[in-house]
Amino acid sequence: MTRIEAIELTPVSVPFTRPERWALGEHGGMTSLIVELHTEDGTTGLGEILPVAPGPKALTATVEELSPLLIGHDARDINRNVSRILYEAGWYMFERSANLVIAGLEMAMWDVLGKSVGEPLHRLFGGALRDRQPYVYYLQASGRSVAEMADEAVEAVASGYDSFFFKGGWDEERDVELVATLRERVGPRPRLRLDPNEAWTVGTAVRMMKRLEPFDLEFVEQPVRMDDIEALVRLRHASGVAIGANQGGWTSRQIFEIAKRGAADVIVTDPHQEGGLAALRRSIAICEVAGLPVAHHAFSGLTIAMTAAMHVYAASPNCGLVAGQAFAPGFLTGDVTTTMFSAEGGSAAVPSAPGIGVELDRDRLASAHKAYLEGGAHSFFDEADIGWLPRR
Repeated sequence: MTRIEAIELTPVSVPFTRPERWALGEHGGMTSLIVELHTEDGTTGLGEILPVAPGPKALTATVEELSPLLIGHDARDINRNVSRILYEAGWYMFERSANLVIAGLEMAMWDVLGKSVGEPLHRLFGGALRDRQPYVYYLQASGRSVAEMADEAVEAVASGYDSFFFKGGWDEERDVELVATLRERVGPRPRLRLDPNEAWTVGTAVRMMKRLEPFDLEFVEQPVRMDDIEALVRLRHASGVAIGANQGGWTSRQIFEIAKRGAADVIVTDPHQEGGLAALRRSIAICEVAGLPVAHHAFSGLTIAMTAAMHVYAASPNCGLVAGQAFAPGFLTGDVTTTMFSAEGGSAAVPSAPGIGVELDRDRLASAHKAYLEGGAHSFFDEADIGWLPRR
């Protein structure tokens, strides 16, 4: 039987080779809660909870509180199990935090279902439309100069990448210099994406978009505050640069509102923002009907989360845009699976093994857990200049 017998969580920390810089500070690596959902027949489903905020202790306590609602129930009854969390436990009132937990638990349920029928998840979602999913090259700032980042981009183009993502929002002149230099160095073909992470007011965003328009950006991601859809609408009407909504599209209802109001040209999202793989499919379907493309938001996931999401994107017709990944090749020092997610050359093969298609490496898991116990969680807000958002 595939009734849930136990839910095991392992907090892990995996450092970067160097700290990553974004609009609200720096962080030195990734912290995840690895989910092992054990069933009575010996099947183990894998999932990954991303403790961005609240942190790992709070989300671990949440799982402990929710576990009695799931123990003894069939892991394959995914809709019913998620409904128990949302409505019996009342977490629908705290949807964004709940989605982080639900995504990891539901991911593990899908893994059990796929293993029980011997099929990869994308087959359960109707089958992959692409054998390989394209991925962006993430140019991490990490205290490096514009020239150093441009040199890395040139090398990445030579290795097969044709799309680049990079953070901004803390220095306007640097943002313009970086975009201009990258366009000059990589040429007209590669796509460029800038993410200011909500750092700009509408006025600043309009002014910056005009300065950036000559460099043919693919889109600018979430330049204004996440909970202000009207700001996105105003900016889209005033700008000649495409707008991507990420934090602003946290949950299907917000994505529906963005689509209805014409507030973005692209939606950038993931299972943890939407509350699981099924919820992600629903949000993608809303975008498909509205004629909106969807790009994967990596949200600092390790191999389990990255691979699980790939099944959904590969099976969705409006997800042909290059997907996001949370790190450049070689930027993450390790993982917890036998094989590490890789998009070398600009794409990754869609898995064909049952379920998510990844397996835990017990030694790597133990090492990453030890790193968490000894060093704690990697905060997204290390050395942050915390204040009102947007700040400029």
